[in-house]
Amino acid sequence: MDVSNNFLVNTGREVNIHDAKLDYRECVEKVNDFIAKRSSEFYDSADANLTYAERKENVVRCINEYISQHKPVISEFIENNKMNYDRLSAKLIDEIVNYDILTDAMTDDEVTEIQINNGTVPGGIWVECNGRLEQLRDPVTGELLHWEKEEDVTKFINNLLKFSRIQISATESLVNGTTLEGYRIAATDASATARGRGTLQRSPQCVIRKFSNTRLELEDLVRNHTLSADMARFLSIMPKVNLTAAFCGSTGCGKTVMLQAVLRYAPHYKRIGLIQNPAEIDVSEIDENGEETRNFFSWEAKEIKGELAKRASSPTYANMMNHALRSTPELFVFGELRKHEEFALSMEAAASGHYFYTTFHADDAHGAINRYTNSVMKATGGGDKDLTIATICDHVRFIVTLRKLADGTRKCLSIDEICGVDESTGSAVPIINTIFRYFPDPNAERDEHGHLKGYHAQVGNVSDRMKEDLVMAGVTWRSSIGRSSRGRRSAADISIKNGQQGRKQEWVNRTKRTCRRRRSKMSSASPTSSRRVMGSSPRP
Repeated sequence: MDVSNNFLVNTGREVNIHDAKLDYRECVEKVNDFIAKRSSEFYDSADANLTYAERKENVVRCINEYISQHKPVISEFIENNKMNYDRLSAKLIDEIVNYDILTDAMTDDEVTEIQINNGTVPGGIWVECNGRLEQLRDPVTGELLHWEKEEDVTKFINNLLKFSRIQISATESLVNGTTLEGYRIAATDASATARGRGTLQRSPQCVIRKFSNTRLELEDLVRNHTLSADMARFLSIMPKVNLTAAFCGSTGCGKTVMLQAVLRYAPHYKRIGLIQNPAEIDVSEIDENGEETRNFFSWEAKEIKGELAKRASSPTYANMMNHALRSTPELFVFGELRKHEEFALSMEAAASGHYFYTTFHADDAHGAINRYTNSVMKATGGGDKDLTIATICDHVRFIVTLRKLADGTRKCLSIDEICGVDESTGSAVPIINTIFRYFPDPNAERDEHGHLKGYHAQVGNVSDRMKEDLVMAGVTWRSSIGRSSRGRRSAADISIKNGQQGRKQEWVNRTKRTCRRRRSKMSSASPTSSRRVMGSSPRP
């Protein structure tokens, strides 16, 4: 890469050390400010398919533009009474553009997360590669890498944050932002961290979540054994039906990746509204003529404080959700729900007849409904808990649960249909109908790659109401999943093979028998009149 941009050592005029108006550190700060002002232009004009090298080139161009406009005079770059702008440009690029000891990790597509716990201590930096966490080491010597001074860690973090126009400091100690590459960063200033044992030192900390420019498809997730072919086939038809679904799990389990893969199967004419903070999901599709083929709008909410946050025009999550109701979306996509108000607002959208997909943290379907219930009640100041549960179960039709296992692999644990509530006990109890489930090897065995063994299986059928919804959407239950009467896999949206061998049929049979007993027991104990059920009860 030509980083000099044809800057000449001879500027056309004589300079000397007495002409110096800046020192180098002041110049770095001014360049960073200059880049920050142009950051919005980068994001507005940048193609989603730009490579790291192309994005890097934008920053290099910006550095050289600053030098060309302002022609700073810095004593240590004066040679023979002339400014060496070539050397200044190279120095600024090395410091601002590159990532010092983390350059390899930041540019490695296989690294998905970087954790800086204490950047000045050997072993204080961890990276996640192919689902496994390991300490940052020199690829040649194997030594644990770290910075020498706390100031170097802070400088590195703020260098990443400048594209979000924020910096960590004693007054702004907890910040969230986005890097030039679109990576998510959560940073903590040293003033807000605990002191290390036996020292008065504090260290800034951060977590960098990297996102690949390559979109994973459901076929890719099947090949990775995240889910089965039958599960992928079922998920591919969900966007064609008017329903609400939540993708749940712990941090880093693949919720966002799977949701984006599912949204690829939404009809192109269906208007999709995306509201995220930060923006991670992209549903755009450009054809061979360079034309957009999808009908959607995408907004990124901002963290705004003070009086500005009270304005109805401020781009907060709440204001955007209210404003989006007037933009006639057929399907909402809410980025990860975190605050109680966001859960409550999503229910308001559902109550007004809008369907949505979203993600949030929960361990299973029961935990997802509990978190939804608690968040809505806290946001609304309480209310009737049973009524809140019933409302949520009326609107949220499916819950997809994922988990990151101990071996680093990600699995779709279950796909559950919410069929209403059972009120026979005097309180509202969600009726959860499990369609698919992942079964780990009870012996906790590992394969030749060190991965835990297990399999996915269909353990139930959808409710009658869901079958009707599928038919109205032009898809039948028989054609959407399972095998045809001839024993071949039916033609569906995804023509992929499962690839999983050696399933233990006795496990499947045992699971099916257990599910039948549970349904039979629920059906006998709960008369139809005492239930608030969406459609008929699930049948085995």
